[in-house]
Amino acid sequence: NNELERVFVPLRASVNGYEVRRIQVIMRAQEIAENVTRRATVAKKEDASYLLGCEVPVASADGLVRGRIDVVLASGNGPVLRDYKSGSIFEKGPRRLTQLKEAYETQLRIYAGLYFYTTGVWPSRLEVIPLFGPPQEVAFNKEGCQRLVEEARSILMEMNEAIEDANGYPLRLQKRLAQPSP
Repeated sequence: NNELERVFVPLRASVNGYEVRRIQVIMRAQEIAENVTRRATVAKKEDASYLLGCEVPVASADGLVRGRIDVVLASGNGPVLRDYKSGSIFEKGPRRLTQLKEAYETQLRIYAGLYFYTTGVWPSRLEVIPLFGPPQEVAFNKEGCQRLVEEARSILMEMNEAIEDANGYPLRLQKRLAQPSP
């Protein structure tokens, strides 16, 4: 049971429920593979165009903030944005309740804002898709998503300004951007 030797132990011998997990991973991989065949196509709904498919590129109006949405699916209510995660998607929240990781919620809300800037259409739903278990819906509002995109844009501009102001002096840049704790 030496930690260094753990890499030599076959997963089926060291992971509880290995066979069940292996089958779940294969099924999720098949689902993703089926979506890959739908590369960024344009759909029309009520005089609006929106992008569908995998790895859908999105950007802010000025093109500074960009992203790639894992999957955008069509639904009767409009596009559904999905982001696939391979690790744990939950964290302990207030009063030690389990909740979806805040970073994942923020990421999807930014994607929603970027999707709107790219297509002019708001998604109907945002989902985090874990390797195991059901999709987790992320609540959002349009103003909040637009605010997050603007905050990301502002942070990017600040970072670029700091790099420019450093004028080739790495220590000056380090003092402005990096503040590591002991």
